[in-house]
Order: sequence, then structure tokens, then C-alpha cells
Amino acid sequence: MTVITDKFAPKDVALVSDKDLYKITLIEGAMGELIVNDESGKPVENAIVKFYSGTFRQTTTTGTDGVAQLFGLKETMSLVLNVTCKNFATQNQNWAFSSTDDNTKTIVLVATKGLSGTIKFGDKAVMGCKVLLYQNGRNY
Repeated sequence: MTVITDKFAPKDVALVSDKDLYKITLIEGAMGELIVNDESGKPVENAIVKFYSGTFRQTTTTGTDGVAQLFGLKETMSLVLNVTCKNFATQNQNWAFSSTDDNTKTIVLVATKGLSGTIKFGDKAVMGCKVLLYQNGRNY
């Protein structure tokens, strides 16, 4: 069962046959929607959306319609969005979220090709490196 009410994040509750009383704690907050499309306008499924503001951090995934629902937001807040998906370049964007004026945002992901290899220092492989690729002023 999913509990849905205005001004609170939805909450999934697993019901069991031998229990008739449940304590359900809801997280107060507004909801926003992030629409993730590819360059041709088609929805991107299974994109991982990380969003945060200060110490507030959450992660969600887009559905088959390319939409990720963001819950527990303040009425207005500045969000940092990080959207990743296999075969697409990562997108990092800021969003001045407002539950009344600007509660939907669209992000377009750019298709990329995979890259693999070994990073070495001298003749020894280096493990756990993060590689940032830039082209024409864009972070890939």
C-alpha cells in the first residue's frame, strides 16, 4: 500500500495478514518532477537522479516515461541535480525549485560512447581513479 497526501512524501507500507494497526511516519515536504529526455526528445528510463541542498540529499530513478519524482522538498529551495545514465554524459545542473511556480524541470542527456583503459603511474596500475573528460568546454 502507498500512502499519498498533500504536502508529504508518499510512503510505501507492506501490509501483513496478522497485523491490523500500523504506525506510519510521513516526511513533510513538496514534490517536484524532473523530466529526463535524450537529444531527440525521447524519455530516458532508469536515469539515476541525485539531488541535494545543504545536508538534504536524496536519490531516485526515472521511470519508463523519463520522469523522476522528487519528494520532501521545501516550498522553495535551491537544488543541485546530478543525472547519470549508461550511454549518456552526466548532467549537473542547479534548480531554483518552487512548489507553486517552478515544480517541473527538463534535462536533456547527450548520448556518449564508452571508454575503457588502464591508468598507470610509472609502470603500475592505479586503482580507484576518477577520470573527468572535457571537450569544447563540456564535462563528460
